[in-house]
Amino acid sequence: MTKPNILSRRVLPAAIVFGLSFGVYLTCLAPTITWRNAGADSGDLATAVHTLGIAHPPGYPTYILLGWLFHWLPFGDTAYRLNIMSAFWASLSVA
Repeated sequence: MTKPNILSRRVLPAAIVFGLSFGVYLTCLAPTITWRNAGADSGDLATAVHTLGIAHPPGYPTYILLGWLFHWLPFGDTAYRLNIMSAFWASLSVA
């Protein structure tokens, strides 16, 4: 009888938790820009990602560059893709 690999004992549960949490996040995802809290950052950040520009100070460079990668997904508008990005990183942190 062989011992299970330590990596498989850690990766499989994390992948399951990631998949479950990502699925829950996707069912609760906003379809576009939300106007909650007077639409404080939603439109500004979506525009900055779409144009690869600079949002209001401090600019959020990591968010803009990572959002630019998710901007290339082949479905939805830019705001929806950014919501998917937020769900992805949240699920990864849960895992």
